[in-house]
Amino acid sequence: KHPLAKDIHLGITKRGLIVALGADLLFSPGSAELHPRIYPILEKVAWLISSCKNQIRIEGYTDNTPIHTSLFPSNWELSGNRALAVLKYFLNKGISAKRMIAVGYGETNPLFPNDTPEHRAKNRRVWIVLEGIPKKIKKSEILNVRGFIFKVR
Repeated sequence: KHPLAKDIHLGITKRGLIVALGADLLFSPGSAELHPRIYPILEKVAWLISSCKNQIRIEGYTDNTPIHTSLFPSNWELSGNRALAVLKYFLNKGISAKRMIAVGYGETNPLFPNDTPEHRAKNRRVWIVLEGIPKKIKKSEILNVRGFIFKVR
């Protein structure tokens, strides 16, 4: 099992198949530059999304800790640039730009109240949404993506 697997989840919702990645895996604090340790995992996700024709929505989220830097005046810019960094990675892997959109939600839509460090960490995330459910993927299925095993929830 990959050591980063505990922070990566696949789920099926009304919106489609969601690959949920903790932002702390992808980026250093206050940064929108992808951390090299995530490249092998993003490569597997790129392979997964290239194997179906669904539209791809890449969503960036932050916690409610304010950021005020020259690059990121607010969490809106940080979350949007993080989503865009993932989109550019997939673009460089050959995924068509026509299939992808990047959206930054800032601190809106938290999964948990921002009341503990653990909850804030869970709210810092990037979701890769394959809109609609790919026909070949079912709930509760064990999905082997080039040797990386997921249980679809």
